[in-house]
Amino acid sequence: MIWFGVGLFIIGLVTVIVSVVLLLRPQHQPPPTPRQLQQSPSPTRPNAKKRPVLESTLAHMTWARRELQTDPHIGVVAPAVLVGQRGEQFPVYEGENTIGRHSSNMIKIVDSTVSRYHAVIEGYGEEFVFMDWQASQPSEINGELVTPGERHALKDGDKIRVGITTLRFVVNRRNSS
Repeated sequence: MIWFGVGLFIIGLVTVIVSVVLLLRPQHQPPPTPRQLQQSPSPTRPNAKKRPVLESTLAHMTWARRELQTDPHIGVVAPAVLVGQRGEQFPVYEGENTIGRHSSNMIKIVDSTVSRYHAVIEGYGEEFVFMDWQASQPSEINGELVTPGERHALKDGDKIRVGITTLRFVVNRRNSS
């Protein structure tokens, strides 16, 4: 009978130890949301909000297809697109569409002359605005230099150059009146 009591005591002690270890073990953290990324400061610009980036290469197609499966915009027709020099298309949705080399951007550009966080296109209804964040590699709209930090209204057919990459801004006619 005494061995039975000792056995129960040991089982109880092991249960408590396992519970404490599980509680103290670091839990898996989900990846940050775009909003959390925007609130994290950039290591190179401590006062700036961290911005996401977009890539377009054949090597990233499989990755992009997997990303689309979790894209909250699936089934939503983008009000506009950016069309690259080789015909690649980047949807431009309402709200903030960040452009750059970093994988957290909505529009990822694989071009060493493009900054990790280069620019943003903001969509509000039928209006779209482009703003360059990068002074060392200024962007152009229709051949005119863009001053970093200033907003520029976009029109259908505008040509945007970031780094050495040229993109054409195209409004989706199905969404416009």
